[in-house]
Amino acid sequence: MPFRKTLLVVLTVVSVGIHRADAQSAIVYYDHAPGDSAIVSRVSYLMSGDRTSVTSNPNERHRGLPPSLRIPQGSSVCVVVEHANPLLYTYAAASKTVTVQATTGLAGLLSSIIPIITAIEKSSNARGYLPATRNVESDLPEYARRVQHIADIASNLDDVRNNTDAAPDLTRAAHSADSLAHAAELDNNLAAKLFAAHRSDTVFVLLRDVQTAAFNHIEAESQEIAAAASASNPTFCSVLDDSRVRTTLAVTRKFKVASGDLAVRPAKDSVFSVVSDPLSTRVFEIIPTAVLSFDMQGRRRFGIDNGVVTGREDKRPIFNPGMLALGRVAGPLWAAAGVAKGFDVSPDLFIGATLRAGESVIGTNIVIGAGLSVSKVAVGLSEGREGAAVPSDATDVQQIVKREYRTGLGVIFSVSGLSFARLEKK
Repeated sequence: MPFRKTLLVVLTVVSVGIHRADAQSAIVYYDHAPGDSAIVSRVSYLMSGDRTSVTSNPNERHRGLPPSLRIPQGSSVCVVVEHANPLLYTYAAASKTVTVQATTGLAGLLSSIIPIITAIEKSSNARGYLPATRNVESDLPEYARRVQHIADIASNLDDVRNNTDAAPDLTRAAHSADSLAHAAELDNNLAAKLFAAHRSDTVFVLLRDVQTAAFNHIEAESQEIAAAASASNPTFCSVLDDSRVRTTLAVTRKFKVASGDLAVRPAKDSVFSVVSDPLSTRVFEIIPTAVLSFDMQGRRRFGIDNGVVTGREDKRPIFNPGMLALGRVAGPLWAAAGVAKGFDVSPDLFIGATLRAGESVIGTNIVIGAGLSVSKVAVGLSEGREGAAVPSDATDVQQIVKREYRTGLGVIFSVSGLSFARLEKK
């Protein structure tokens, strides 16, 4: 039977009754609430295959840093940050990052508004160059107070943001930010009406710049706090295919800890690192293999001694490199059928079962199996007989050897990456 047709038959045999391994993800949780920075108390995990792998019930997790995770191929290893504060921290795992615009301080705004307010309060000099509009003298102090209130709210909103470092979540901060934003909106609307009535006044124009900058800051920061409070936990997932994956979580502060102060939440470039190995979920695979065949019934070994044909029983094992087709039956048990290079154009065959010791980790597969081996071996002579002279037309004993297929015990062995390619001599 030609080698190609034989291989097709083998593939058909192992395709019966094979099953795919279920794909499930593993999840590592990191709690970034304020408090102790000990890694053991902050990390928990769910292994692939745990009953609650799709939930986040803290009572059903394993505590501490996980060992090397083994995850079905095609599934993911995920890192979930709980009690995160994306207002003040950046969280990153692998190549994915959560970025939030850094805080914009109001020192410049406040420093610019104070001299103006002071000048208005000492309005004896200011009134000397103000236009003689009917309500300008009464409207200007009112407008200045509104603008100053807006700037104060912007500063208070920065405090709300910074104080979130010590809060377990952002719920209270979001409520405070919403209240401050509404108060600022009322002041801004009233200030806008006052400015509309005196838009040609120089001092009004100066204060208008401060009003606009402060209110824009309030709108942006209140929206940012609300979005952070309503956001789900930062989650980073990496799909495992054929290679081992190392996942590292990094937490970076967006601010500097003041001298003498203690950090409320831990932050560093590598909070933890976990290695994940992909479990094979393949249901069919073709790999190189070595086939050892034993106990071929009726096998003979022939030679020539002083021109006489000699023969005896041959119990030597047959070693042949070949290809093995595997179909998963259950877990590490696979059905196997293989073809190997025989003595002539007819291939040797193997059919049996294998156990894949360590096959769960891609790249470190070791396959050991046993079954029925079928090899074409010498069983007799096509010309002449044992103990008689070599036929006159034969120049080699192999020319008169008769070969037939015989069955025997077959043992197979394979390691991932095993190659039977012949090395070329340089």
